[in-house]
Amino acid sequence: MPPLTDIIALPEAGRLKAPQTLPYAAVKVELLKRDLAGTNGGWIDVRKVTFEVRGHKPDVVTACAAIRTAFNRNITLVFPSGARFMTWLPVGDCKLTEDPATKDGHDIWLGTIEAHCYSVRQD
Repeated sequence: MPPLTDIIALPEAGRLKAPQTLPYAAVKVELLKRDLAGTNGGWIDVRKVTFEVRGHKPDVVTACAAIRTAFNRNITLVFPSGARFMTWLPVGDCKLTEDPATKDGHDIWLGTIEAHCYSVRQD
């Protein structure tokens, strides 16, 4: 799968204390559960995927909309591990909260998008 920045054109603006330009996004993936899939030794693997976008509010809203457009129930993923993709289930809408940080007197916002990714893995 190509990098996120090749799929989504994020708007540009300012700089944070860190070297990232605004807005910037981070993706976290964590294992939610693994269930035995029958008797062939395969596992149904469920991962929680969290996108976090920080920046000025209009930019965060735009970036969250782009992420939701690119990553929806109709997406098909290919894993380097050879795991077979099953489905992508978005969990709720984008949660928009004001980050306690500020940059050059501007409020920083945090947009959070969560989804569950199901696959079948052979171990």
